[in-house]
Amino acid sequence: LLIFIVFFAGMAVLAYFAFQYGDPWRIINGYDSFGNTCGSNNTAVEGLDASLNGRDLTDYPYLFYFDFTVMLPTSLVSLGVFDGTGGSVETTMMICVKECPSDLFMAYTSTPLSDYPSSTTTTRMKHYYDQYVNGSNFCQYDLFENETLVELFENNDYSEVMDNKYVTKTGSSGPCPDYVLPSDPVLNRCIPFSPSSSALGLAFLD
Repeated sequence: LLIFIVFFAGMAVLAYFAFQYGDPWRIINGYDSFGNTCGSNNTAVEGLDASLNGRDLTDYPYLFYFDFTVMLPTSLVSLGVFDGTGGSVETTMMICVKECPSDLFMAYTSTPLSDYPSSTTTTRMKHYYDQYVNGSNFCQYDLFENETLVELFENNDYSEVMDNKYVTKTGSSGPCPDYVLPSDPVLNRCIPFSPSSSALGLAFLD
């Protein structure tokens, strides 16, 4: 009994220090590629980009992955089915979002999927901007805070906002994702669970 009490007291002390000096919300809600904890009002960290770090993301509790395959077991990705190369899982940009996407966003043109993002279209960027205007942002936080870029969209001038300039397929480094799949929040992470979402994602990656 004495050993149990000592053990219990030790766990209590450990829990106290963990909550006092740590941030359990980083595990519960997750954190983005810029050090922000989703669902929290973050404090800027010295040395990091001030425009991306230290953001108030209280209303953005869900973590969205540009490349959902990073959440798959390595054994599956190594088959080459998901990344198209047979290589290992690549890193991906992660951002906090208000809600997980409910719709599919990719290029709706006659151009073969294999040509993206090298094709000079603006279809996806227009979709992403429209979503931003409607309160859902799936691109890097500060992208549509650029007044010059917003002015181009407002004037329907797409000469400088081609998909291949802002959509990065290799490594999914952004500033906008290659595509967005309908997802469900699971442990505050946006997961494309439905068979239709997975099938669309695989088709696009193929």
